[in-house]
Amino acid sequence: MKSIPFIIMLLVSAINLIAQNVYRTVDGHVLVTGEYKGEKITAQSHKLRFVLNYTTKQFTGTIDLRTLKTGINSLDSLMLAKKDSLWLNFSGTIPNDDFITWEHPVLKLNVPVTVHVNNIQRELVLAATIEHFDASGTYSCSLSGFIDLSISQFNFSKEGLKDTVNAQFVQLLLKKQ
Repeated sequence: MKSIPFIIMLLVSAINLIAQNVYRTVDGHVLVTGEYKGEKITAQSHKLRFVLNYTTKQFTGTIDLRTLKTGINSLDSLMLAKKDSLWLNFSGTIPNDDFITWEHPVLKLNVPVTVHVNNIQRELVLAATIEHFDASGTYSCSLSGFIDLSISQFNFSKEGLKDTVNAQFVQLLLKKQ
């Protein structure tokens, strides 16, 4: 009976330890810009899943592209009608030991990206930037990334939709506690 409180304390400590070493969100913001019928359009989603392991400095992100909304019914319904996987997945490692707790120069990274659309997979490169800033004495960084995609590579097209789109995100990385 005396071991039950000890086990509970051990579990709480383990959860706190894990919580301090891994940052995650399931509602990150993604923007995709392009051109439709000669007009600039923006699709956005708040369904970016993002994980950063503070210990290994590895990060991963994924988004179901069907969650992107343009406000143009014909484009939004085209995305929702896709039965195949429409996922953008990316991962990388931050090459700086103290990027979370100490001031550092702007870091520019080329991150491998796997894009799955219409059962077609392409390996591309995401241009990412990690920028340090000090907000109210709390050190943190922002991780941003962008990539230009040719949608014809994925047998995806719609009359009036320009072939090249730009996908981008910005994610705040909080100071490790």
